[in-house]
Amino acid sequence: MPQDTQSVTVVHITCKQLSSFLHDAETRDKIKRAQQGAQIGLPLNCRKRRREATPPEALSPGKEAKFAKCEAEEAAKSEAEDPVWR
Repeated sequence: MPQDTQSVTVVHITCKQLSSFLHDAETRDKIKRAQQGAQIGLPLNCRKRRREATPPEALSPGKEAKFAKCEAEEAAKSEAEDPVWR
C-alpha cells in the first residue's frame, strides 16, 4: 500500500512584510466589496419609481390652540422657577 507523505514548508517573513501583505489584502477586499455593492441593483430595463413627496403636516386649529396654550404654560412655569434667566 502506498503511504501518504506530507511535506512541510516553512516560510519566514518579517513583521513589516506581514503588515504590508495584510494591508494590501484588506485594500483589495475593500475595493472588491465596494464594486460588488455597486453591481447589485435592478436589471438595465427597469427603473425605480420616485417616491411621492410627503405632504407637510398641518395642525388643526384646535390642536394648534392647545399646543400654544401648553407652550405658554411651560414658558410661564420656567420663568417662575428662574426669573433671572430669560
